[in-house]
Amino acid sequence: MLVMSALGATTASAQEDVTSAPPPLQWPTPVSSNSNGRIPFQYSADMGLRHSIEEAGDAELCKMLMKDANVPIPNEAHFTYADCPSGYKTMINIRQGKYSWAGGARPTECGRDCLGAPFMSQTQSAIRPNARFAMVYGHLTFHVDTVGPLSRDVTYFLEIDVTCDVPAGGRNGIANVTTHVDGPVADDPGFLESILNFLALPLEVSQRITDGINKGYGTSTSSGPNQGPCRSIGAYASDPTNFKLDEFIWDLPLPKHPNLTATSDATAIKPTATLYFDRILRNHTIESNPSTAPLNFTLYINGVPAHIPPNGSISLPPSGGSSDQRYCRTIPMDGVDSLQILFVDSLGGAVWSQFSPAQNFGSGGSHKMTTGRTYLRPGLHPGDKPISYVAREFELDYGVDYHGAPTSVAVTTSTTGGRRGAVTTSVGGALGQPPPNSTCIKF
Repeated sequence: MLVMSALGATTASAQEDVTSAPPPLQWPTPVSSNSNGRIPFQYSADMGLRHSIEEAGDAELCKMLMKDANVPIPNEAHFTYADCPSGYKTMINIRQGKYSWAGGARPTECGRDCLGAPFMSQTQSAIRPNARFAMVYGHLTFHVDTVGPLSRDVTYFLEIDVTCDVPAGGRNGIANVTTHVDGPVADDPGFLESILNFLALPLEVSQRITDGINKGYGTSTSSGPNQGPCRSIGAYASDPTNFKLDEFIWDLPLPKHPNLTATSDATAIKPTATLYFDRILRNHTIESNPSTAPLNFTLYINGVPAHIPPNGSISLPPSGGSSDQRYCRTIPMDGVDSLQILFVDSLGGAVWSQFSPAQNFGSGGSHKMTTGRTYLRPGLHPGDKPISYVAREFELDYGVDYHGAPTSVAVTTSTTGGRRGAVTTSVGGALGQPPPNSTCIKF
């Protein structure tokens, strides 16, 4: 099985003080080899993603043909292909009438010519946590018979995204499908304008395709997109000759373990990391007209937002200044493969750092990172294009205190005085939360 991916490999080394888009969060994870949720592209002639796209196109063709014949459209506000009169369905099937599918353009017959191979991508925000998702590009092409010797084709380009939407700090989410359809394209814009009133609206086509996929693909072992749970997302691309086997895939959440009659102290003590944010420093800016507005900052700690200050704002002059109020937050680290800290300022700048277990998640010592924001200045000479600069403006000083779970625990079975025996660790590592620090504000 070939699982397509456009994502780069995650490095094992720490990445600090980076202003480009951060890598995707751990959840949703890449799909496993035993995925059990799926949207097949062509499970059968009347089931699968290709059929859903084609039926959406059939419905729009039916509406175009009825408009052209000045025939009222039944159930127009909620029209589906099931509402299309049988005579118009026959015209669509045999490509008869002013509007029809272009030759070989039906999604169930076009192979990879009108619907490409699915692949993996990720969101590319520099100021928000990113996530991986699966997607596919395609297009719908309709034929228009015109007066005279010429006939025209009109094309709608489309993109279908499948996400596993995991709430901030969560590990399980919901599979969702989103369709984006661009406006119609033809080789002659004047011709396109002449038939615009008859053509489908891109938003209608988008929603029709999404609704058809959600309702009709029907082979997932989960309850389906927009309803089905997930913890990963992936794309399976077959070789081009077996394009019907393409599919979007995901893993269902792992089953919850039944309540145990006895729980060891080792399972009750989970690893944690406490992050201390010591100071925010505004560097002297070289902008000609810098902002003097009150400031707010957002930290995304493994995707979970926290705000500095929690209420109100901070004033730091463009000439330079600092806020030395210390903030802290403790997060669970069980099952976590990295610690990502994204720092965003209210002027649009951002920076991130990420630590792996090999760096003990950044624990020990002090760290710094400084937000980056692009701005423009006039060219050096009249008529020159503006010059782009990056302002490294707000520096965050912070530290990490990681406490791993104990490697082994000895529990006595005596219950003297109604109390359990002592708990010991074999290799060290603090138990429970780190001691409270009265000098920091927990947020």
